[in-house]
Amino acid sequence: MHYATIIGRLGADAVLKEINGRQFVSMSVARDEVIGKSASGEPVKEAIWYNVTLHGNGGNRLPLLLRGSMVTVIGRERTNVYQDRNGAWKVGFNIYAFDVYLCGGQKLEQSTPTQQVSDETRTVEIFPGNNSSDGIDDLPM
Repeated sequence: MHYATIIGRLGADAVLKEINGRQFVSMSVARDEVIGKSASGEPVKEAIWYNVTLHGNGGNRLPLLLRGSMVTVIGRERTNVYQDRNGAWKVGFNIYAFDVYLCGGQKLEQSTPTQQVSDETRTVEIFPGNNSSDGIDDLPM
């Protein structure tokens, strides 16, 4: 089996889905890969997208998995080749996650005028030890 660790940003809010009575969390994660250098010597990056499936309902942590959040995903990787609507061949990357961690937070926002909120970011561990058995957006990093 091929295992992978991916660090990237969520392309959309994670979604809780159910198929045949089994719940799972679905999310898209993008990571940057340097594919060359520009004429000025700057690195040229391309976003690589992964469809991530995590079995279970995510408990009370699902609301933390929001678009733009940086996450680390550890799981089993599977690659598939398919044709898009225009007939062009594409490669899709799927990760069946064992663990998903939030790698820093977004700035906390003030919800009421009287509440004081810190501008610090926080690191929160998400879904530790959640064992799975098995299941593209253009958000820049």
